[in-house]
Amino acid sequence: MGRAGLVRGYQHVCRRKGCGHEEQVEDAKLRLCPSCKMKLWPKALPRPLRFHDLRGTTATLLARAGVPLVVAQRMLRHADPRLTANV
Repeated sequence: MGRAGLVRGYQHVCRRKGCGHEEQVEDAKLRLCPSCKMKLWPKALPRPLRFHDLRGTTATLLARAGVPLVVAQRMLRHADPRLTANV
């Protein structure tokens, strides 16, 4: 998810039960707990994503692939082809 640009950062959590140490950073690199020296598990924090964002991505990918405008219009269920062309 990180390489795809779908995360806003990582929450690193201590592996030792009961330690409870957590830290938020931008990368998933290996880190050690400052109190017990155990490895921290990186957990991806996803970016907020709405269904409508996926529609815009679909329109862009269809246009880049050279799909005819009429086909993209039908897939996106746009009434006006100008709306599809402006996306």
